[in-house]
Amino acid sequence: MATASTTLEVDDLHAGYRGRPVLAGLALAPVRTGTIAALVGPNGAGKSTLLRALCGLVPARGRVGFGGVDLLGLGPGERARHIGFMPQNLPSTAALTVLESVISALKAGAEPASGDARLRALAALHRLGIAHLAMEQLGRLSGGQLQLANLAQAIAREPPLLLLDEPTSALDLHYQLRVIGAVRTLADEGRIVVVVLHDLAFAARWSDHIVVLDKGRLHSQGAPQKVITAAMLRDVYHVEARVERCSNGRIQIMADGLVA
Repeated sequence: MATASTTLEVDDLHAGYRGRPVLAGLALAPVRTGTIAALVGPNGAGKSTLLRALCGLVPARGRVGFGGVDLLGLGPGERARHIGFMPQNLPSTAALTVLESVISALKAGAEPASGDARLRALAALHRLGIAHLAMEQLGRLSGGQLQLANLAQAIAREPPLLLLDEPTSALDLHYQLRVIGAVRTLADEGRIVVVVLHDLAFAARWSDHIVVLDKGRLHSQGAPQKVITAAMLRDVYHVEARVERCSNGRIQIMADGLVA
């Protein structure tokens, strides 16, 4: 379990693909242990690119400090000890069982392929309440079950930093709540979670800190109630909208139309 206090710091980050820069000089406020930081913004804003840059999956320069080290300077094996990454679309492994997929994730992180790896994989499945699916093939799971299995792969090594790309996308309400509830628990245990979310009201309810990206640059960041405003929605999403509170005090967004 990750309990040591640490901070994620991103400064002057440039990242992108060959011939197509995406992020330019991105700097974020420090994100501390126990925090869920939601990345929001329109399609193409650079949210997934930011996660992939932190993982070393796209070329990047700048500084990404975490626990006294610069993540950008680490090799793949050392980086895997710090980071658990759940991409939006995993490679097809439909023939693997859920347990085999988690063990494979441990092997990919340079963990020993032994009985210990099997126990660690089972522990991750138990933590997410899906141990009963251990011998099911991935291709036979529902969308929500598959997302929980993918999350188990990301947490099996007990990384202190979790990067999750749209973990609730295309899920029904039950599994949205199961997945994000598990993510909240993982953060509360002493991790930093950076998660891409498209539903702004959902992000406001479950995250502690919101980062709004637009065209590869930082638009705003901070507590949900400070960041999610009618002005931000007009500037970034180009919609006229009202930001109000429901009877439980939660942020609700009513989009009235496109900006003329």
